[in-house]
Amino acid sequence: MKDLDLKEIFNSFSKILIAAVFMLLSVCLVFSLTSSVFERETLADEVLNMAIVSLIGCLIYFLVTLALNSPEIENLKALALRRFSNKS
Repeated sequence: MKDLDLKEIFNSFSKILIAAVFMLLSVCLVFSLTSSVFERETLADEVLNMAIVSLIGCLIYFLVTLALNSPEIENLKALALRRFSNKS
């Protein structure tokens, strides 16, 4: 228990929470905008609308955590760079 850095954990948690709030707001906004575009009469319309909203929500979450220098995203970015640099 002595090895736990509560300040670092709180800092990381707050960055994740901020990113989640931005993602939620963007998903609500995009969903309301795309709902008027798609008739939502068919299952394909629903699936396409949800796919667009989900992708934009994920993108917003990733960009916000990247902008906040979240350590989890930094680790993920380093892992991806290492993996793709070994392939070439």
